[in-house]
Amino acid sequence: MNPELELMKAELADLKEKFERLQKSDRYVFERDLELQTGRNIQLATDTGTKIGTGIDQKLGFYGETPKVQATVANTSNAAFTEDSGTTVNVESTFGGWRIKEVVQALINIGILDGTAD
Repeated sequence: MNPELELMKAELADLKEKFERLQKSDRYVFERDLELQTGRNIQLATDTGTKIGTGIDQKLGFYGETPKVQATVANTSNAAFTEDSGTTVNVESTFGGWRIKEVVQALINIGILDGTAD
């Protein structure tokens, strides 16, 4: 058979295999980093919404910080303010079980806030 035709068949089979690895029945699977060029955005639909991370054991990080699992606290039933004493917010006041310093630390841990500021 024609060697050039055989080479084209082999290249086509290779491309088909790569495409099948990329496209699964309900998702795209990337085996490398995904890079967006400057000025490009991620556009999302508006009907149901979009999740980043679908389980609390999945890790996420921002701005070069080490990805971490979702932070937890004993009481996360709601974000109601619970005063420690008096009527003003202080270091022990909680919101849904979270103290402000714990929220700030969780945001620093995943890179949303810069932890080097004084």
